[in-house]
Amino acid sequence: MSAGVKRSHEDGEEQDVLAKRQVTGEGISGADEAQMALKVLIGNKSAGSVIGKAGATINSIKDTSGAKVKVSSNSETFPGTADRIVLITGKVETVLSAAKMVISEMYRDPNSGRVPDDVNAVMTVSIVIPAAACGLVIGKGGEKINSLREETQAKIQLQAKDKVAIPGLNERIVTIQGTLPQAQTAVEKIVMLIHDDGNIRYENLGTNYGMSGMMAKGLGQGYGMGGMLPMQGASAMYGGMQMPMGMDMSSQGMGMHGAMPGVVPGQEYWGMGQHGLGTDMHTVLKLSITDDAVGPLLGKGGCNLKEYISVSGANIKVSQRGDTIPGTNNRYITIQGTAAAVQYAQLLVLQKAPNATPV
Repeated sequence: MSAGVKRSHEDGEEQDVLAKRQVTGEGISGADEAQMALKVLIGNKSAGSVIGKAGATINSIKDTSGAKVKVSSNSETFPGTADRIVLITGKVETVLSAAKMVISEMYRDPNSGRVPDDVNAVMTVSIVIPAAACGLVIGKGGEKINSLREETQAKIQLQAKDKVAIPGLNERIVTIQGTLPQAQTAVEKIVMLIHDDGNIRYENLGTNYGMSGMMAKGLGQGYGMGGMLPMQGASAMYGGMQMPMGMDMSSQGMGMHGAMPGVVPGQEYWGMGQHGLGTDMHTVLKLSITDDAVGPLLGKGGCNLKEYISVSGANIKVSQRGDTIPGTNNRYITIQGTAAAVQYAQLLVLQKAPNATPV
């Protein structure tokens, strides 16, 4: 194992430990309480610039800033986007230093690696903040965000609540447009707003928003999905979202209570262990959808459906026009995958087709 790979692995483990401590209060010291975190969204090509050849650039950023920096894998994207996540943690001054260097790398041309000749070239930087910080950024009557725009001369836009890709996801995107110094200053001011408040934290101090990854971390540990939230009695939460259809979680694993509506029984349903569901369990869920709701679900060129498949890890198919449920004009939505992936995909589908019902 190379030093770069080993270091990346160790950083990931340290983030998991820190997330666990923030959620449970276990072993929190004064040093841990001073930790800050920042998530920066980044395209695949820019991610390559930030990582550098054999990890040279990201290791330099870590060494120079003193912060811990992790770039998510290309399969770990922020919900509703195709962007990977740069997670930066450490004391606030180290986080700001690392963020400045990451943004500088993003400023480079992703193909040539060169810095633009025009010093006034405009770039776009997207950061993710806890939903609880939105009030700080906006301020009363929009006073604070207008002040930030005036001070930095950058365009700053906060993602609307109704545009959040997953219900219950307690994080929002802030998009910043400006020159390199303007973008860096805007990020610094937003981070300091959150730091000075002192009470706002990410619920998910990680880069994995997929159901399968969150299950792997959360099951059997007495946590909700992904270790994000503590268990609440017999029920579990995924990113602040109640699991549907009678599913519950316990420290022993996932339990099923009664039949799941729409799940095909028999041989297509396996993997049930004594203490819960195996992660290899295969489930098929069929939903009924009206013909006029298919277009909004698919999106232009099928973009919505492709995104849901990518994010959930489930296979989602909509039947062709004419292939309808007997006695109706409704079409089929068939979702296949692990039980967790199917549940997650169903939640995404219901955002665009709320009237879809199990067959």
